[in-house]
Amino acid sequence: MGNGGDYIVGVKLLHCSLAGALIGILVGWLEVVLLTMGDPFQSNPHFAWNILLVWLGCGAFGGGLAAIIPSRNTESIGAAGGLGLIAFAWATGSGTNLPLALITSVLSATLVIALTAGPLSPWIRGFFRPFPAVLSCVLLGTPAGFLLALQAISPPTLWGSQTAEQTPNVMLIVLDAVPATSLQAYGHYRATSPRIDILAEEGSLFERTWTTSLNSSQALQNLLQVQSGAKPSLPSELKNQGFATGAFIKEKSLLKDSSGISVINVLDQLAPIELSKAVLAFRSFWPKPPPTVRPNHGTIAIVNSCLRWLEEDNRNKPFFALLHLPGARYPYTPAEIDKNRFVPEGADGKPVDRETDNWAAMVAGDYAPSLEEVAHSKALHDAAIKSTDTAIGTLIDALREREVLDKTLLVITALHGQEFGQHGYYGHGKNLSENALHVPLIVRHPASIRPKQKTKGITSLANLSEGILHTLQHPGSNSLNKFKAKSPIVAYSSSGDIAVSDGQDKLVIFKDGTQAFINFRLDPKESALEMHQIKPEHIGKAKILESQLKALRQSD
Repeated sequence: MGNGGDYIVGVKLLHCSLAGALIGILVGWLEVVLLTMGDPFQSNPHFAWNILLVWLGCGAFGGGLAAIIPSRNTESIGAAGGLGLIAFAWATGSGTNLPLALITSVLSATLVIALTAGPLSPWIRGFFRPFPAVLSCVLLGTPAGFLLALQAISPPTLWGSQTAEQTPNVMLIVLDAVPATSLQAYGHYRATSPRIDILAEEGSLFERTWTTSLNSSQALQNLLQVQSGAKPSLPSELKNQGFATGAFIKEKSLLKDSSGISVINVLDQLAPIELSKAVLAFRSFWPKPPPTVRPNHGTIAIVNSCLRWLEEDNRNKPFFALLHLPGARYPYTPAEIDKNRFVPEGADGKPVDRETDNWAAMVAGDYAPSLEEVAHSKALHDAAIKSTDTAIGTLIDALREREVLDKTLLVITALHGQEFGQHGYYGHGKNLSENALHVPLIVRHPASIRPKQKTKGITSLANLSEGILHTLQHPGSNSLNKFKAKSPIVAYSSSGDIAVSDGQDKLVIFKDGTQAFINFRLDPKESALEMHQIKPEHIGKAKILESQLKALRQSD
């Protein structure tokens, strides 16, 4: 074929590819809008551009393939080819089987050809010709490119960095499976929490704090609920006050009540770019890798997700950020440096494997571990706490660097503790011992709280939301008062047992109706928990606690 023929083929290929590319941009923009609920730049300013490029390439390739079909209406053929390939990818990405995907692609291509042969054919053909196609791409792409460029050249500024001092930001960091006694600030012999310990020195450490439930989801729901008055949940109340609200968690099932939280970033949920039908279609053609446990359960990823949210836009209003950091959960997967630091020399320092480790059997009570196995599990747990502490340090450094930390009311606590053989129990959920109930609580805000405070007496995470709201409204020497419990504190096990305490004694009412009474001064190891009976000299105090529990439940 001569040069003239090559030129004609090249022009036809160009025309078809451009027509298909325009179809790709239109479909890509539609998917971006659907995935982001109408705001293409809500989650990530770059993912919209990535999806547009994927669909543009898919459409252009389909249009180029259609160029081999003999036809003078190159724009129509190119658009049909592009739409056909896009429809095939979309159907495959939606989980449609291969024959239906092929039928969908043929019908889509036929639709374009039918339109070009109908009354609208002059307008449609003109729309897909090279110059109108390029013009349409420019018109569609210019706003997206401008916004992306603006995001790229704008210096990152955290939300709340210009907030008035009387309206501080609020950051609530919630650990998982971390008893207070596993932190060095609470007397642990290992250096598991150097960064948290510094924050405790800069604020107030509550010495005796109970969780409300050994069920993680229920504990978080109780923690976010404001106890007094008719106020909604803490996020709802802060959102009503003009706060930007966001939650950063591993799995959404943990957050039963998401009212008031505008942005929820779930670590175990596919990112918007990964939900693209094109991406899913291309992934479906090769086998999926086996599921892996993220290092430290993705704690670093959760922290980075929060920082990206804070840097996305410079809004002149305070923020409320809830971070659930599950790094101390089983299976324990700490960073290598922390694992090597805490696991005894000669022990197997590899991450715990669900398939081969005996932890599940230990939790179920079907396996009696040796002292070495318990020590190994505890060392891995401590290493996981240290890795979580490092991630918190990364977050704190970013806030301090941007001069946001001192304008933020920072609260660190845990949903519940963890047991390693105390009273024959492992894990959490069943046994209402102090190892499972006693959680850390550290509150830092220089404008309201003097450093190096240790708050004695008992408190409960049921008072946490009310304490945060009170501190925001009444900064000063009495700002911590609402964190403290005015009445006996109550907690529930996953099996329905109930514990009530006034700080000196504890009454446990088991599901079968039996009871146990613990005097912390006389029985610091809580050996009475294993007896399911009350000594005669403690019956009077046990009845007082039981009557107080009934009064509390009636008032609720």
